[in-house]
Amino acid sequence: MLCKKCGVDNTIDAKFCSQCGYDLKNNSNNFESEGFKNKSEFDEQFIKAYMGRKADDIYDSVKNNGINLWALLFGLLYYSYRKMYLILFISILTSILIAIFIPNISWFVGNFIGLIFCPLYKWDITRKLRKIKAENPGASEDKLIEIAQSKGGTSLLSALLLGTIYILLLFM
Repeated sequence: MLCKKCGVDNTIDAKFCSQCGYDLKNNSNNFESEGFKNKSEFDEQFIKAYMGRKADDIYDSVKNNGINLWALLFGLLYYSYRKMYLILFISILTSILIAIFIPNISWFVGNFIGLIFCPLYKWDITRKLRKIKAENPGASEDKLIEIAQSKGGTSLLSALLLGTIYILLLFM
């Protein structure tokens, strides 16, 4: 269990943080990455700071592994917009391989990528927030939120760049 105050990873049954002594049972607004090996707990404000633009609109659907309309409509462009670059790269490679070896179902890949956005975004946020806390063990909560805002958010430029590359590839 990650300490909300200092970011140290403690045992699951720990009542207090092994580094700063924080009461781990006092963590509220949990954002658990259920279904993943390591469960993490983060403050809702910290998560929304990382999500950036329109965080209030998508927080609940991501937390509950719902469906995101923008991801369904724009697929990989939305992954790029939300700065999910690792998942974007893996998805592009997977899409290319499927299109080469099983061309009849390549249309399904785009829809599937849109459907699984929320669980993947939750995993991506969990991974990145864990990294922020690990890199800044003595940082205050306000400082962690500031770092999350600067590293997270959205990038319209990356989505436009990916869309431009896609269009150029179509005409080659």
